[in-house]
Amino acid sequence: SLLYLVLFIRWTNLDITFPVKELLDNIRNTKTGEVERYTLVRTNDEIGELAEGYNEMTRKIHEHVESISKMNRDLEKTVLERTQEVVMQKEEIEAQKEEIEAQLEMATQQRDTITLQNEQILDSIRYAERIQSAILPPDRALSELLTDHFILFKPRDIVSGDYFWTS
Repeated sequence: SLLYLVLFIRWTNLDITFPVKELLDNIRNTKTGEVERYTLVRTNDEIGELAEGYNEMTRKIHEHVESISKMNRDLEKTVLERTQEVVMQKEEIEAQKEEIEAQLEMATQQRDTITLQNEQILDSIRYAERIQSAILPPDRALSELLTDHFILFKPRDIVSGDYFWTS
């Protein structure tokens, strides 16, 4: 009986307790983040099925972690590519903005130059108009010399190219 009891304890320890402890240790390791830890299946009973189920679960967890890691790497690569594209587009837009600002500055300078030249030309034309008005005989003098007359004076803009005289 004593021998039977010793054999039973040894059998219980080797076939039940040791595999359960190994499975429990692996479960604890999986809980801490080690997903590549597998349990050896030693029996075909419920403990063996439990070990097989744990191994299958660990394999699937490992596959999912790898799949997520791969998707994460792909996503990081995509984000990096898109970021580079956005940076390049930003630099291109800034270059275009600088070019547009330079063209705007040049157009502003040209406008100011044209405005100044236009004012100078108009000043000269107004001065010519004053000279022309001074040269034309006054309407009173013409009325004394000619009884039946009229004057049609319509310059194109400000100054006329025609000069009149009376005698």
